[in-house]
Amino acid sequence: MKAHYSIVNYAEIAKNSDFRLAAEYYHPVSLAIHRKIQDSGGIAFFHCLTKFSSGKNLPQTPTGTFKFIRTQNVRAILVSDNGMSYTDSADELTEIGELLFVRVGDVGDSSVVTPTSANSTVSDNVLRLKVKGINPFFCSVFFNSTVGQTYFKRVFKGTSQGLISRENFRDILIPQFSEKFQNAMEFFCLEADSLHEQSILKCSEAEKLLLAELNLADWQPKNQLTFVKNFSDTERANRFDAEYFRPRYDDIVNAIKNYPGGWETLGNLVQLKDTIFKPASDTEYRYIELANIGANGEITGCTIARGQDLPSRARHLVRAGDVIVSSIEGSLESIALIPVEYDGALCSTGFHVIRSDVLNAETLFAFLKSRAGQLQLKKGCSGTILTAINKVEFRKAVLPRITDEKQAEVERKITESFDLRWQSKHLLECAKRAVEIAIEEDEDTALNWLKSSGEH
Repeated sequence: MKAHYSIVNYAEIAKNSDFRLAAEYYHPVSLAIHRKIQDSGGIAFFHCLTKFSSGKNLPQTPTGTFKFIRTQNVRAILVSDNGMSYTDSADELTEIGELLFVRVGDVGDSSVVTPTSANSTVSDNVLRLKVKGINPFFCSVFFNSTVGQTYFKRVFKGTSQGLISRENFRDILIPQFSEKFQNAMEFFCLEADSLHEQSILKCSEAEKLLLAELNLADWQPKNQLTFVKNFSDTERANRFDAEYFRPRYDDIVNAIKNYPGGWETLGNLVQLKDTIFKPASDTEYRYIELANIGANGEITGCTIARGQDLPSRARHLVRAGDVIVSSIEGSLESIALIPVEYDGALCSTGFHVIRSDVLNAETLFAFLKSRAGQLQLKKGCSGTILTAINKVEFRKAVLPRITDEKQAEVERKITESFDLRWQSKHLLECAKRAVEIAIEEDEDTALNWLKSSGEH
């Protein structure tokens, strides 16, 4: 096994702003990147900063006016809506072009503020940076590229928990490329942001189409403080908690049962794939858990590990075309379609895995993510410490027999949504690769690569 080490003179250590002795700081790969950027005329990122601050710990409300960006929302280049919180406090709203960095914990994650994440607030664990003399979108692409991630890690501090502060940026160099190249990176970021927003709209349109078909487009639950149920109702349901019998649930179910196309319980309309799969010890699997499900049904990543290293909850085998539905009350909206690239993957037993011969996967997905589906899932939850919807209650959910024509419309919109999301992700990957080529070779080669790839 080849040894990796660096020999560093005391004089070089003494040059550092904080006299760093950490081995990671002098890792051969990190040093090679630093010297390459330095030799090609790289500039000190610290000298480009015009603002360096963090947000505040603000009161959060489910229906607040402003997005509240927390560390979990700061992801590669674009701010993620997954688990987004909201607040009514208009404290120092974000501006297009600001750079956001995770300050504590999973440090290294960073985003740039785009039109869709502007006018938001940020938490106290998120750093806000403004730069001058260099394009912030280019900076974001650089920091999120493979080269940038490796390079940036050299300045992290902390032992059990990562930490970055203003001082961490003193020893970081940023490559200096032409305005043309930097503007190309900005174009890719903004175009990816636009495509991602379009994908969200298409998904929303599919849900609205279904609700309109069920005559629920303008439905709003009545806020009834009291209601009466017979003992026979509680005996039949084998439950007596007030939440289960709220009138809003009956309203939704009755609307579905009045659908001209007919209705059926989920248990009779879909196949619930609840067989426990035992992974082979030495076989490598892709494992999907709740944290891997995006706000709009995309699978954002997975764990790749051998069977013997997987958690005991990795016991459901999924196939392309399956729909996975979170059973945990706090994340019932975590629903996803299994694409071809995840065929044969494993998912957590915290999901119900379903497919149907009557409703296509896109219609199942859109219905269960809609208000009509979410309220029924919420109704079925039970438990104390960790409330969830079990298989018995899950099977009781009522589904409409949507006409083939409407299903085709829903399928088209969901397919368009996923295609747009793929295009958005692809643009960002192209941008990161272009920056890496520009550092490894030169920017002309990088631009030519973009053109030959048909992306510029």
